[in-house]
Amino acid sequence: MSEITLAANGKPNYAKTRKDLEEVMSGLHRQVKAIKLRAMDEDPWAVAEMAQIAEEINAAVVEVVARLREVGYTWTDIGMAFGISATTACKRYERKIRALTPAA
Repeated sequence: MSEITLAANGKPNYAKTRKDLEEVMSGLHRQVKAIKLRAMDEDPWAVAEMAQIAEEINAAVVEVVARLREVGYTWTDIGMAFGISATTACKRYERKIRALTPAA
């Protein structure tokens, strides 16, 4: 993996590690396609596994968005990463993030 440097705004500059991420994501996409093909061959266990993986990924996304907010990323930053507006990002994740935090 490449070393992460800081951008002028003090936030990590992940441009150098983008290629590493693309390789990992490419492998993940191939695995999802393989599971889908198996499910399409009428394997109910494969479709159940797909659903479980989807739940885990969705939960992980919420946790990562929460962490990004904790370290100072704005809804605009997060929305840009998803290709959506800040308002849409906030509406999509704010309630889910609050649900992660135990009531005081």
